[in-house]
Amino acid sequence: MLIKSGRFFLSLFLALSFAYAQDTAANEDAAFEAAIASMKKDAEAGDAHAAQQVYMRYAVKGDYEQARRWAETYRNLLTKKAEEGDAKAMLVLGTDYLTGKDYTPPDTEKALEWLQRAGAAGEPSAEFIRGELLARKDKKEESAQAYAHAFTLYTDALGKTPQDATLRYWVGYMQLCGLGTQQNTEAALALLTPLAEDGHNWACSLLYKTYAEGTLLPGDEAKALGFAARAADATHDGLMAYAVAAAYLQGKVLPKDEAKGEHYLDIAAKENVPNAIYAKAQRLLQKKKPADAVGYLRQAASMGNVAATEQLGDLLLTGAEGLAADEAQALTLLQHAATRYNSAAAALRLARYYDEHSEDSLAGTWFEIASRLGAPEAMAKRGLMHLNPFSGLSWSPTECYRWWKTGSAAGDSTCRLYLNLFYFVFIPLVLILAFGLPAYVAHRLNKRAEK
Repeated sequence: MLIKSGRFFLSLFLALSFAYAQDTAANEDAAFEAAIASMKKDAEAGDAHAAQQVYMRYAVKGDYEQARRWAETYRNLLTKKAEEGDAKAMLVLGTDYLTGKDYTPPDTEKALEWLQRAGAAGEPSAEFIRGELLARKDKKEESAQAYAHAFTLYTDALGKTPQDATLRYWVGYMQLCGLGTQQNTEAALALLTPLAEDGHNWACSLLYKTYAEGTLLPGDEAKALGFAARAADATHDGLMAYAVAAAYLQGKVLPKDEAKGEHYLDIAAKENVPNAIYAKAQRLLQKKKPADAVGYLRQAASMGNVAATEQLGDLLLTGAEGLAADEAQALTLLQHAATRYNSAAAALRLARYYDEHSEDSLAGTWFEIASRLGAPEAMAKRGLMHLNPFSGLSWSPTECYRWWKTGSAAGDSTCRLYLNLFYFVFIPLVLILAFGLPAYVAHRLNKRAEK
């Protein structure tokens, strides 16, 4: 009776929980629909931007069917505006078809068509993008015409609004690169340098790159880093900040300055530059602060930095002062680095770990993987495995020789030692066994026959 009563109350609890969950979901859906009701009304009245906002809200919510439906509405409204002669709509439609944005199927030909129409309607960016696209297709003459038209449109617009920073940048960029016009470094710098000095991010990045590479402008790393510092100071550009940080910390182009280096490194790390985040972790490790470094290593590892993934795995495997070991997480990280990023160092670390813990099968597997990924130390072990009939690998002196020779060529002293033993001990022993023993047996048989 008690069991039946317990089952009844459990069933009642589950039913009430399910009903509550349904009511909660329904309330959330109702609140969501109420929040976007006005946007839907505007979209249904023909507002393309409102339709775009609706589709994006549904996409964030995870209702992909509704997102796709409203994205189609957005594309239809955008197409209608473009057909009516809206140059901006033509440009957006062209770039959507070019990149496959907003659930728009990529279609290069449609992209070119809409970009050309936008250019004809006076949109310079459309002609510039069309020039880039045609250049990639190796249509040099058509590309040159598109660039020339873009340059004309940009310069005409600049003549009407000479203080427009974006127009100044594009005219200067095209003059510097010789796109759509003759290359004119002096005129380009007259437009770009004042922009960069005011902290215009694009201008700073362009001048940093060109002075650093020494292609379009004479190479001057100090001047390049000056523009990078302006971009970092004015707009917190992470990549520019990291370049400046590296220069101050290494003391190669700029005078070594730890304080300034840390300042720019912090900017780059806050702007989520993976290498800067990893460098921040390294500096904390150098200061014997592994517990503080772990957070940065985790962040860099989550962004695909292989070295951070390897180092975090290694730190958690052994632990450190102020940092507890976590073998399970460490092994997961190292396996991730070895299998996803093909890290030889991570595979070798796993092989050593399992070897130290006498897990021969797993150790052999990871030594095999590490050797294939190019770790010379693993090649020494793999050669031995090819001589061990119980290792799981084929018994093969040829394969043994191949791995030891490869490891020796890579500079591994153990492989070189094993290779010398192979040359001067193994091969002579095989020859003695192959030819000397039969000769000895034949000699003894002959002696017995003579008696």
